Amino acid sequence: MLVGKWAETDPQAAVEFALTSECMAHSDVTRAAINAWVVANPQAAMAWAQSLPVGGPRNDALYALAAALGKRDPAAAMQFIGTLPKDQFNDIAYNHLFGAWASQDPVAAGHQALTLPRGPNRDNAVRMTVWDWAKNDPQAALAWAGQLPDARERRDALTAAYQRWAGADPQAARAAVLALPPGDLRNRVLESVVENLGARDVPAALRLIEQMPAGNARKDAMGTISQRWAAQDLVTTASWLETLPAGPSRDAAVSAFTGRAAGTDPESAAAWASTIADAETRNNDLGQIAQKWLRSDKAAATQWITRSPVLDAATKQRLLRGD
Repeated sequence: MLVGKWAETDPQAAVEFALTSECMAHSDVTRAAINAWVVANPQAAMAWAQSLPVGGPRNDALYALAAALGKRDPAAAMQFIGTLPKDQFNDIAYNHLFGAWASQDPVAAGHQALTLPRGPNRDNAVRMTVWDWAKNDPQAALAWAGQLPDARERRDALTAAYQRWAGADPQAARAAVLALPPGDLRNRVLESVVENLGARDVPAALRLIEQMPAGNARKDAMGTISQRWAAQDLVTTASWLETLPAGPSRDAAVSAFTGRAAGTDPESAAAWASTIADAETRNNDLGQIAQKWLRSDKAAATQWITRSPVLDAATKQRLLRGD
């Protein structure tokens, strides 16, 4: 990359150009420039980044610097991040550091993550270590995550590892997840993997859901995939809803769909919500749809509320009053 070459002779100018670049590959350009600077003079790169005024460019530079140092000198990266203000940007810097470190030496990154005091920084470090580790060696990442002594930390790490594995090899990850013993971990992992797949491969996510037994985990997964799918294609999602048998899983899918559809097609959202079997869910969803609809088209919403066969008189009055 030209900016990387430029950074070899005038790193500060190259990085400052990258930070102000409006090209679509802005982040990649910034990383390339800072990587080259870290190779040439890491101390100067760190001093320059810390001197920047608070704002987006400074954050971009700090994150790129944390990642670059994480690959070449993790100890220096840890020391550098320790000098940053303890805020949300500090937390994100740990993400970049441990993600880069784990891509080079996941065992060392994992060991260092567990030396951090409990809190957001440690959580981010463990999650990003497992996330990048599972990209290249999911079995090793799962083995490491599975031996963590803290139950919450172990659950979150395993969930991250399965989720990343599902992104790289959906079939193998699906088989492994379904082989987990029933329980909270399996349910959380299933929902997480379904959500991850739903953003990229809806058919794969549906195949996973189809193999789940009836229960809360399946119901939650149906809601997750319906919401994801509806965000991409309301028409196709509606066609899928028409094929579902009545029951809690269908109710969850329809409820998630109406939450997406209400903003663009409240009449259709209301029609679908009216088919939810569970009365409490149905009334809650219809109330939320009606409130949004009243704000966008009061006349049409009022007419629908008045004529609705599924709303009782008290609910109609409450909605029309704006309660």
